[in-house]
Amino acid sequence: RDHTFKMAEGGVVPNNHFKRKGAMRQAKIHQVKNHEFQAKFFKQPTFCSHCKEFMWGLGKQGYQCNVCQFVCHKKCHAFVNFNCTGAGDIVESAVQRPHNFECHNYMSPTFCDQCGSLLYGIIKQGWQCKECKTNVHKRCIKNVPALCGHDQTERRGRINVDVTYQTLPNGQNVLNLLVNECKNLLPMDPNGLADPYVKIYIKPDPNKLSKLKTEVIRCTLNPVFKEQFKIELKAGDDAKRLSIAVWDWDRVGQNDFMGCTSFAIQEIKEAGLKGVHGWFKLLDEKTGDVYNVPIMEDSAVGNLAAQFEKGPAAAARPSSAASPSKPAAAAPAPAIIRNSAAVPTGPAPALPPPRPGATPLSAPGPALPPPRSTSVSAASPSAASAAGKKVSAADFTYLKVLGRGSFGKVMLA
Repeated sequence: RDHTFKMAEGGVVPNNHFKRKGAMRQAKIHQVKNHEFQAKFFKQPTFCSHCKEFMWGLGKQGYQCNVCQFVCHKKCHAFVNFNCTGAGDIVESAVQRPHNFECHNYMSPTFCDQCGSLLYGIIKQGWQCKECKTNVHKRCIKNVPALCGHDQTERRGRINVDVTYQTLPNGQNVLNLLVNECKNLLPMDPNGLADPYVKIYIKPDPNKLSKLKTEVIRCTLNPVFKEQFKIELKAGDDAKRLSIAVWDWDRVGQNDFMGCTSFAIQEIKEAGLKGVHGWFKLLDEKTGDVYNVPIMEDSAVGNLAAQFEKGPAAAARPSSAASPSKPAAAAPAPAIIRNSAAVPTGPAPALPPPRPGATPLSAPGPALPPPRSTSVSAASPSAASAAGKKVSAADFTYLKVLGRGSFGKVMLA
């Protein structure tokens, strides 16, 4: 509709004569994990802090958080899996382990793992964590998340799979594998895309008799497969690993490796009907043949932590359904295993009758000191440390692998 407006002098001017003066276009903000990502032009060479690849381009090469200065590609910003450290009133991550930074001299060009720019200078160019070797500027230390030992990068992307172990009525053991999709894969072709497909093996398999593969999805970095496989297991396969690798198909020449992960078949068997499912990082060929790194949200890690805190206490308390007149009997404490022999902690067994002519046990002699208690509860290693016992890795129950650092796995126990 063509509206008209009356001027102060009484004249009439059409609506299209009014102009918006001083209006400014606001930059689009992308909210991910409380980060405020905004497209930005970088004046100096910059590397993505998520996939560690160079950020190419002449215009706005990538995204940067306006709060914590974290930089990443446009294709990577949706996969950042930690909360912004500068946002207020946020729920802290379930995994909190601060870094131990110290000033460091670098002998080769090094880039900051937070803002992606060069650590400039002749000596003492930046700060490095003593444990996980994270390199940052001094000004970026306050913005680095407290995830020392937890590798939040995804250099090769991620894959979503669902694996279960099943025993058929005829006694045949099979693996039911569902390959769902992949995301944020490496670009392998000149057009910046790839032609991915998935190969499946039971390793070690020198003759590749167990090889299976999906169809090729053309020109994409986020393929959706939705293909299901039933893998029949042979005798001795429980000691092997299920390898899932992503490859790039090429019309001319050899196909290119993109990433892989693997699962111990015994681990899948112990999981039962629940199986193994979810997102997993794609690793290099050497590491992926022996490891799998799940990608967990903070809520999932928090649920595991709550379950862990609630589990031992619930096991120690008597059942609420038990009759008040008959209290539940306390579970016996497990014995410590030393030299392949268990030290009993219960009442002493009855002694056999003495042989004729043998000295009775009640004969006078020096009094022996009372036996020292050797029982340690496996659910509470603090009791062992309080009693002076050395706590070992066998005293813990491991629930989940949270990540893999330069010094090993980070596990929830």
